[in-house]
Amino acid sequence: MSITFRLTKDDFIASGAFKTQRGGERRRVFMLLLGGFGALAAGYMLRPHGVLYSVLGAGAFVPLMILAARGPELTRRLAAGKLYEQNRKRIEDLTVSWSAEGLTVAAPTGSTDYGWDRFRGWAENDSLIVLYLGGKMSVLLPKRAFPDSEMLEDLRNRLEQQGVARSV
Repeated sequence: MSITFRLTKDDFIASGAFKTQRGGERRRVFMLLLGGFGALAAGYMLRPHGVLYSVLGAGAFVPLMILAARGPELTRRLAAGKLYEQNRKRIEDLTVSWSAEGLTVAAPTGSTDYGWDRFRGWAENDSLIVLYLGGKMSVLLPKRAFPDSEMLEDLRNRLEQQGVARSV
């Protein structure tokens, strides 16, 4: 089976947001706790000056807590959009095909074959399936490229049959 597509800016941005969803929860919780303790400390230290100063001092940490919680996602989205803009002229139509042996990514300038054992995992969100090769390398497959749900299900089944672990 195979699909043909061209990656778009939205695909790059979706992949940036997806990577944040995949790995940033511990850091986000830590930063929110740290900001909460900072707010409590600021409120406590300003307590002798009255309730208003105490609330204002603690409230000053709210924007920092929001930035700590959402900052990595915003940064990755901006970086993904910038990466797309820098490489827009080099982005080609891709044909991705899969079989029992593995997955092939073909472009007008060449092709690459990946055995199923090369993939360290896979995950999906509303718009993409991401196949992880290791490090920061991955293969992005936009769901819009699949002509029907049966073909999408075939890829999911193939990944499962070949022992490629689904990442959370």
